[in-house]
Amino acid sequence: MANDARGPSMAEIKSMLQVQVESLARALCPSGSRSGKWWLASNPTRADAKPSLGIGLTGVPGAWSDFATGDKGDIFDLIAYVNGFPPMKQDVRDTMRWARAWLGIEGAAPAVVQTRIHAAKIDAERRAKEAEERTAKAQRRAKAIYLDAKKLPFEKTLAAEYLGTRGLDVRALGRPLGCLGFLDEMWHSDTNTKWPVMIAGFTDAQNRTIAIHRTYLARDGSGKAPVTPARKVWPAFNGAAIRLWRGESGLSIDDAAKQGLRETLVLVEGVEDGLSVAIACPQYRVWCAGSLSNIGNIKLPECVDEVIVCADNDWGKSQAQQLLERGLDALASQNVIVRVTRSNRGKDMNDALVA
Repeated sequence: MANDARGPSMAEIKSMLQVQVESLARALCPSGSRSGKWWLASNPTRADAKPSLGIGLTGVPGAWSDFATGDKGDIFDLIAYVNGFPPMKQDVRDTMRWARAWLGIEGAAPAVVQTRIHAAKIDAERRAKEAEERTAKAQRRAKAIYLDAKKLPFEKTLAAEYLGTRGLDVRALGRPLGCLGFLDEMWHSDTNTKWPVMIAGFTDAQNRTIAIHRTYLARDGSGKAPVTPARKVWPAFNGAAIRLWRGESGLSIDDAAKQGLRETLVLVEGVEDGLSVAIACPQYRVWCAGSLSNIGNIKLPECVDEVIVCADNDWGKSQAQQLLERGLDALASQNVIVRVTRSNRGKDMNDALVA
């Protein structure tokens, strides 16, 4: 009965909105139409020549992005943005008032509201279960691709030849790279073409391969394939890393911890940067985070007491600097020494090695 008195919570209202997300998208952006998993529309806050606003209809219903400006948010942010209300972090009242009115629950009988809440809860549970199943299926598929790519010795593949053009001779390391593989051909969905591809496996904190990094290559190995993007990661890899090099000990992180070792871990964004560090400083354990935003998501192993983050030279990019600072703070919160280094030439460590 207490719930009847206070009315539905923000979380309950969000669930009710998400159940009707396509109707909501149509109400907020009537110029749009459904395109697969998205509602694509001209931005109603300005004069658009073509659709530039995408509203998610599945996954996280109501999550939206303005392709022109980069603005994005959840279903509440969408309501505030389109209607010109104050942002949610400043004042929620106008947005919540509008949402309750649109849902038809302002002043509605408590029994009606509770029925809506119950239906929204069931829908949210269904979506969560479906999302979990999709994630597990994608991870199994990614692992299968990774294992298929590992059938040939990496140093004998076209991918090794490609790395040679970047000044990276993997034979110089003296040990095989367990996380890298190669496939003669793989589909590039953005261009509907097939290319050779270098595969790297992302491993999570439970030592499971959950995602793959793909670098599409020219057919003669002379460089990357002439496609955009030439590098892709699939599926989600938050908190996982490409465990590229085991450092001087050559031990897994579990075995290193059992022996009481305390090591320095070098974190980089990409594979080529990681190999550049491993070749130049083989005494360090080297992991690739895949993206700047993922650095702070990585759970450090017990055997690591110091982290060196190799940051790209992105001085002119304030967003990159903010992501780096957040990542450094997250790493430092794990009670390790955290240092930052940058290439003295070009953008990254591979530029320095090639130079």
